[in-house]
Amino acid sequence: MSACVLAEEYRCKACRAPLFAAARVTHGADDACASYFLDEPMRWMGPLPASGQGKLACPGSGKRPCGAKLGEWSWTGTKCGCGEWVAPAFHVAKSRVDARRCARLVRVVIIRICIR
Repeated sequence: MSACVLAEEYRCKACRAPLFAAARVTHGADDACASYFLDEPMRWMGPLPASGQGKLACPGSGKRPCGAKLGEWSWTGTKCGCGEWVAPAFHVAKSRVDARRCARLVRVVIIRICIR
């Protein structure tokens, strides 16, 4: 059995490369915040050192490197525009990404257990 599920994903505004799904956003979904804070580093961020902070740049899509500045990361955390401290912080500026709704086909497995 299959079902169609609507999901929201965020893409780089410059090159439209897919970056992260809305389900990965832990803070910043409201209008008071200028960035989306993610639950963990994404694969496209590459290996991050075990400590410190740095900038996040778009990896591009396919053979086209983009390099657009998207945001910053910090293992010790950072203060959001709304005043809340978020740690660790992997944040992408809302002005640097576009939200896109997409339909995904999901396979659903139903298991029936009969107890007599």
